[in-house]
Amino acid sequence: MTEPEPWITRDSINEAWRGYNPNPPTQPRLPGQLIAAAVVLIVRGSLGLLLTFLILQALDVHSSWVASWVPAVLWFSMGFAAVQILCGVFLFSGKPWPRMLAFGALGVDVGLGLFIMAQTTASCAGLSGVAVDLVIIALLSRPAVKEWYY
Repeated sequence: MTEPEPWITRDSINEAWRGYNPNPPTQPRLPGQLIAAAVVLIVRGSLGLLLTFLILQALDVHSSWVASWVPAVLWFSMGFAAVQILCGVFLFSGKPWPRMLAFGALGVDVGLGLFIMAQTTASCAGLSGVAVDLVIIALLSRPAVKEWYY
């Protein structure tokens, strides 16, 4: 009668340890600046969409005191707010296009805000909008955010 083989051998131990990695590769963490920028874009776009929609509902477009260009500007504003929401949601995807689209949208928003401030004697609303846009641009320009995308 032959002696049975032990179920644990040196080869089985080596095979078991060969697949073990004490430092498994980790997925890169989402930068905090990116999360903050995305949340601010989503909240700002949602508020813009809601408020513009309420203004459109409150306006009597057919009355004589509303200029014909006002509804067009409000619809443009709603589209712009939707682009901000879209950018904020897709910033988490890791693709560079939402970041570039956000830069473009924020650049247009800064330009329009400065124009509005110049036309209305430096209104506080225009100044706060420009300040929020510049903060978001600064957050998206951070090295950690750039590294996460490229």
